[in-house]
Amino acid sequence: STQSTWGKKCDLRLVDTVVMAFLILISLLVCALGVLVWRNLGTNIVQPFARHVLVVIAHPDDEAMFFSPALATLSEAHVRVSLLCLSTGDFDGQGHRRKEELRKSARVLGIDNVEILESFADGPNEIWDLADVSSTVARHLQSLRDVDTVMTFDSNGISHHPNHIAVHNGVRRMQKAWSGQKINFLFLRTVNWVLKYSSFLSIVLPPANGHQLRFASLSFVALRALWCHQSQFVWYRFLFVLFSRYAFVNTFDCE
Repeated sequence: STQSTWGKKCDLRLVDTVVMAFLILISLLVCALGVLVWRNLGTNIVQPFARHVLVVIAHPDDEAMFFSPALATLSEAHVRVSLLCLSTGDFDGQGHRRKEELRKSARVLGIDNVEILESFADGPNEIWDLADVSSTVARHLQSLRDVDTVMTFDSNGISHHPNHIAVHNGVRRMQKAWSGQKINFLFLRTVNWVLKYSSFLSIVLPPANGHQLRFASLSFVALRALWCHQSQFVWYRFLFVLFSRYAFVNTFDCE
């Protein structure tokens, strides 16, 4: 009986030791991850390179869901940021409300100037004329005069939305026409679904090559900006912002 009791005590001590060792290991891993995140925040965030950036999007809430890290970083560095939204997002008949929500989100993100157009109809089945997109962006760029950098979607549009892709193709068309101008064009890179839902862990991953520009933020500014879009604030968008790398990291291809 004494030996049995002693054996049980030894088993309990062994379990306690294993649990303690496991907790220490987890703590060390969390600390190591924290150091990696901190180091990457210090070394991989691209320092502001522009005086005036024009961001071109398709719908209200694109700026919150996809471009927040870049917009927040530029704002903190006192870089002037203008936003051109090509539609009111009126697919569900709430275009007027969504315009006001975009303006609120812009204030959260530190955007200086917002222009929202009604020239293009929102919807996955809507075909946007690329010549019209190109000329519309060009006219707005000329009206701002001192823009030296344009940011928008890449050819896959992050979510593969046809309107996003049309914005990219229209801007690319304008870029070719403006090849002699000293303007940088940056296209937000679409990543595979594993990286897309890597959340804040994506901060520790370095850029794939030297022709990319990266912005990172751990301020949860994307969630604060999306909160302004109450008409669109549904559970799956909330989860997207929590788990999407685009809420924490923006990687741009420089072309």
